[in-house]
Amino acid sequence: MKKMGHKKNYLLGFALLAFLFHLLLLRWETVDPISNEIAWVLKQLPDVKAVEYLDSLKKS
Repeated sequence: MKKMGHKKNYLLGFALLAFLFHLLLLRWETVDPISNEIAWVLKQLPDVKAVEYLDSLKKS
C-alpha cells in the first residue's frame, strides 16, 4: 500500500517539475527582447548624461 503512495508522490513531483521547466522555457523567449531593451537603455545613458550636463552648463 505504501509503495503505491510513494509512486503517486513521485509522479506528482515529476509532473510539477516538468511543468515548471515548461514554463521556464516559454518565458525564456520573452525575456530576450526585454533584456535587449534594457541593454539599449544602458547604452543610451552616457548620451543622456552628456545632454543633462550640457543643459546644466547652459543654465549656469
